[in-house]
Amino acid sequence: MSHFHKLSHVNEKAVPERILKALEGVKPHKGWSNSLPVNLREITMEQFAQSNFFTYTPNYTRFNQCPEKENGTIINWHEYWYDDGTGFAFVQDYWEKKVRVFKLGCEHTYSEVSSAKELAELYPEHAGKYEGGRCMHNTVCTKCHALWIYDSSD
Repeated sequence: MSHFHKLSHVNEKAVPERILKALEGVKPHKGWSNSLPVNLREITMEQFAQSNFFTYTPNYTRFNQCPEKENGTIINWHEYWYDDGTGFAFVQDYWEKKVRVFKLGCEHTYSEVSSAKELAELYPEHAGKYEGGRCMHNTVCTKCHALWIYDSSD
């Protein structure tokens, strides 16, 4: 049986801090309330086809409308965010009959830590979160400090 996820509106307080930080991007001009997310970058359909979008379910969605930096054209897009502060955005070009895809947030570079002590010393914000075990991997992004713990035995 497949699993369904119900989309619902949430208060901004329920959104992880990592996502809110990624939304502190460039405001195209004074008076414009929406901003371009941090590290917004267009990707090819080939890159999108091999992305994690098809592996993991996004945790949050958001509609955004904002001028593009290059030409000032207003674009509408739907953002799909993961808890680690990364995501994807889809922009429809109705007249050209095309869809553009963008990646959002940090381009994670993970480094593995080998003990709870090392994790607490290097990244105090993650103290007490270390998970031990033969196949457990505790990794932290060296850029934004996102913690990713995974079991390689699966």
